[in-house]
Amino acid sequence: MKILVTIPHFFGPNFFGPDGDEYGSTKGNVEKRVNALRSAILSFVRIFGYKQNIYDIGKNSVYPANRREHSDVTVFICTSKNFHLLDHLNDEKIKFNNVSTDMDPKYLGLACHSIMRDFKGKFDYFCYMEDDIIIQDPFFFNKLRWFNQKMGNDYVLQPNRYEISDKGVMEKLYMDGALPEYCTKPYNDLSLLQDIYLEYLDTKIKFHASSNPHSGCFFLTMDQFENWSSQPYFLDSDISFLGPLESFATLGILKCFKPYKASPEYADFFEVLHGDNKHI
Repeated sequence: MKILVTIPHFFGPNFFGPDGDEYGSTKGNVEKRVNALRSAILSFVRIFGYKQNIYDIGKNSVYPANRREHSDVTVFICTSKNFHLLDHLNDEKIKFNNVSTDMDPKYLGLACHSIMRDFKGKFDYFCYMEDDIIIQDPFFFNKLRWFNQKMGNDYVLQPNRYEISDKGVMEKLYMDGALPEYCTKPYNDLSLLQDIYLEYLDTKIKFHASSNPHSGCFFLTMDQFENWSSQPYFLDSDISFLGPLESFATLGILKCFKPYKASPEYADFFEVLHGDNKHI
């Protein structure tokens, strides 16, 4: 399985307007931001990479584990000028390609979409992740593939994004709650989409067309990306959905597909960790 991962990364002054202070990329602890970015990249290496083994105590040796499917992961990180923290990533395990640009940081997501276009047809999955999204489920892509086999390529399964607490006020918070209908209806009337029930390991999982399809990321099959990239609005620089970061992570998916999430009672079926716990 060949996976292309594109990550827009920025750390510096607020270029995002009056509401930009809510973004961790414009302020905050440098170490915390670096750790989130490092974890985002390493999550792919550690979970989907092939260098995994089991220790044989009796023979004092190791042998392969989790070789049921080999994944080849290619990571591109798009940056603007010198507003980044890549110099802090000195771990030799972290392999990525840096695409340095002079563009407005608000449009780094567009640079990521352009990289995907350049590799159209060459990867099984085309992935976009904000720089603090961390995958912890080794069956993440298995679940994606299972959902698409059941529903077809018109449907996109979006993960539920969550934070965990350092202070114990709450253990876990799913942060992308319901949006007013006017936020999504100009692009796609999600109220017309019915709930879906699918059997998974003897459990009937409910999926809904969430009024908030934003997850800070998306994961498309080769065929899905072919569909989206052929639309007239692909690479059109539209940032009208909530804001620039939200638009590049979500608006194309919202316009082109039927976006679904696991409903709240099954939220942990398909989820990603948000590396910045400012909401909780």
